[in-house]
Amino acid sequence: MDYKLGHPSDKVIDLGLKASVLHDDLTDMLPGGRTVTDAYQQTVSGPQHGPLALPAAGAFAGGPYHYAKVLGGKYANEDARKAARILPDMAELRKWTGTGKKLASVEGIAEIWKNLGIPGKGAAIGLAAMLPFLPGMFGSRKKGNELRDMYSGEEQGPIRAGRWWEVGSTSFEGARIKEWRPHWSILHKSHAEDAALYGSEEEKWKHNPILHSRPGGNILSLKAPSLQSATANGRYSYLSPCT
Repeated sequence: MDYKLGHPSDKVIDLGLKASVLHDDLTDMLPGGRTVTDAYQQTVSGPQHGPLALPAAGAFAGGPYHYAKVLGGKYANEDARKAARILPDMAELRKWTGTGKKLASVEGIAEIWKNLGIPGKGAAIGLAAMLPFLPGMFGSRKKGNELRDMYSGEEQGPIRAGRWWEVGSTSFEGARIKEWRPHWSILHKSHAEDAALYGSEEEKWKHNPILHSRPGGNILSLKAPSLQSATANGRYSYLSPCT
């Protein structure tokens, strides 16, 4: 569908890239924005938005703690249901505010805390632990000109060995730089992989097994044309494209 309509996905991708560049420019334009962001980058280790995991970690830690109490017979059925809440009971809070009290007060915060279950309290503790990191998460760690060069293809990005491997011994970003490659948006819009494997994007869709299924086809018909025998006079390569 994207191919037949002239690749509207490219325009959607461009919107996201322009928003990213705008974010970088606003970080430089906002007084103190770049200073705060750079200070956090130098002092706080890990990914920029890593602290967002703290509320989830708190809720996850509260779940087993609550379940251990349930197994120990701590709660009756209704009490166990209330104690397992992540969000406060809105009906109880509406009843409480109906007496003329306000949630935007110390007493209101205490009432919200009281209506949270154990997982919810864990998430609230994680949220409180995340608050000091918020200023460093709002800005962008890159500059607008850097991204413009990257998105236009003037500069290539590093591909590190072992990147995105969560259980490896290296960092999540990877170790040494093993090669340089254009930004993924450039590769996507050029459709170079389709041209390398099929000869052209048009040929790719001509051999799509879903759009052009044939009766009596075998398992090879569901694989790439490079694995089919005697196809297009041996036009397709047996080597997969670089990813």
